[in-house]
Amino acid sequence: MPVSVLIDTNIIIYREDNKALDDKLQKLFKILTKPDYCPFIHENSFKDINNDKNEKRREIVLSKMNSYQILKTAYDFQDDQEFINIVGDKNISNDYVDNSLLYSLLKGEATFLITNDNEILHKKAKKLDAIQETSVKEFLAYLKH
Repeated sequence: MPVSVLIDTNIIIYREDNKALDDKLQKLFKILTKPDYCPFIHENSFKDINNDKNEKRREIVLSKMNSYQILKTAYDFQDDQEFINIVGDKNISNDYVDNSLLYSLLKGEATFLITNDNEILHKKAKKLDAIQETSVKEFLAYLKH
């Protein structure tokens, strides 16, 4: 059974923007095309992209997002007060999307979440303790073992 990998919006932006990819992202996406993995983007990632003030980048990235499998979650974190107490209840769009990704992971809809958001998402994931949130670099290192 393939390992389900949820890809954060920031990774999608790096990959799909009109710039050269760094080596780590190239390596990551080569791995994720193998049958052992099933990469997804979260349905709420579209909200993140739609908030991008750079109109040209927003249009480019949105045009490419539907080429990914999209996780349409069965769970809404807003109904889980315990979760909200841990991650905080901010009404900022980015926080909503981050919380949605983490909650999907917590509910077992994906095995890993790959992100480079070291500020908010990583701190929240540490508070949740039982989930597999990782950076591109950490994920690649994990696969070498």
